[in-house]
Amino acid sequence: MEIYFWEEAGLSQLTEPYDSFIDFEYHTFGCKVNTYDTGLIQKELKHLKSKRKVHILNTCAVTSEATKDAVRLSRRLKKNDPNSIVIVTGCSAQIDKEMFDLDKDVDLLVGNSHKDQLKDLVQKKIEGQKLEQFYHKNIFRQSSLGEGGGLEDSHSRSFLKIQDGCNSFCSFCVIPHTRGLSRSLDKSKLIKKIKEFILLGKQEVVLTGIHLGDYLDSENNNLEDLIEAVLKETTLPRLRLTSLEPLELSERLLKLSKNKRLCSHFHMSVQSVNSKTLKNMKRTYTKEDVLDSIRRAKDSDPETYIGMDVIVGFPGESEKDFNETFEALADSKDWDRIHVFPYSERPKTGALLLKEDSVPVIERKRRSKLLRQLSKERFSTSLKSQVGKVLEVLVLENKNSKRIALEGLSKNYWPVVFKDSSKVRPNQNICVKVMDVDFELKSFGALIVEPV
Repeated sequence: MEIYFWEEAGLSQLTEPYDSFIDFEYHTFGCKVNTYDTGLIQKELKHLKSKRKVHILNTCAVTSEATKDAVRLSRRLKKNDPNSIVIVTGCSAQIDKEMFDLDKDVDLLVGNSHKDQLKDLVQKKIEGQKLEQFYHKNIFRQSSLGEGGGLEDSHSRSFLKIQDGCNSFCSFCVIPHTRGLSRSLDKSKLIKKIKEFILLGKQEVVLTGIHLGDYLDSENNNLEDLIEAVLKETTLPRLRLTSLEPLELSERLLKLSKNKRLCSHFHMSVQSVNSKTLKNMKRTYTKEDVLDSIRRAKDSDPETYIGMDVIVGFPGESEKDFNETFEALADSKDWDRIHVFPYSERPKTGALLLKEDSVPVIERKRRSKLLRQLSKERFSTSLKSQVGKVLEVLVLENKNSKRIALEGLSKNYWPVVFKDSSKVRPNQNICVKVMDVDFELKSFGALIVEPV
């Protein structure tokens, strides 16, 4: 499951709201699958008009804090404009109904199980028809994949959901209960969609899913088959993957990564580097597998950016267990950034049976602080090592941004800011030289670059 989209400062990331159309504002929380889904919602609601402001919150429930972020926003939106229509959908709507105030803050709560009915529900609400406030059913009966998304108005990159749902039922994770079982789009449909993106001038497509490595279409094409087909059958300049588990980093995938059009960037859904904790989480790999996977990725291409998700304070994780994770990561030179998450109790998860082994919240926060400091130091060192190098960068267009300076993203995932924005324009894929590092930009810093 991909959860690295959130900033280190908190457990969920809210994109800045923007007006795609006069009367609608979209607020996206969480992972890149949600970014894709918001693009689909925008497309479906494109021609709707309302005399009242309509807010669509596409939420995340991977942690309780992620849901709380959505609750706080819904409350603030209604307080600022009591006449507005606030509609909450996504994972929090599916699993955390009781956390939202349907009497005061939320007009409609639409679970993922009813997301394909959202357009009809929104239209009826705008027209003043009498509706129920909560829409929800058994998510495990869901077969829809939500085709046609990926083009959020404020993003220059396209996110393509190739897979949804998860069959793993890791003991810390609520996502199968919010997204359903694993299902995948056929390779032929995805190739066609990427060709459409190319005609629209898109320079990068990000393949995303809840469990990306579990991709398997109706003709038994797996993830490597899909990547190979994209590289052979399209002219897409940049193809990027979201997160993988350690055992999913196959030799075939590393061989495919030698193609310069496949971005040299791996994000590993690791969660721990302690074999006992991994077993309790119901992960299928060991400490040795984690370290071996990131080593092989770095050996394959030393310029590959490697990020990781790690959960601390899982029930039963002793201080000794945590120290083993910390020391293993401190000793390894094969990663660039860790996204740290203190364990969060979630409904319907197996970890709730381990309550007697619960780690105190204050200790979870302490461990998070230590690991985030290690990550910050490593990321800073990695940033500095880029000075003087020439990188291939996509100039990003963000309609939300109030900043004058244009930003970009290197093929190997380094955030960049242009020293002179007059020399570049959004959606260019250009080579730049790294001139300096500014640690005050972004969350941990960014590269200052100029075109070459």
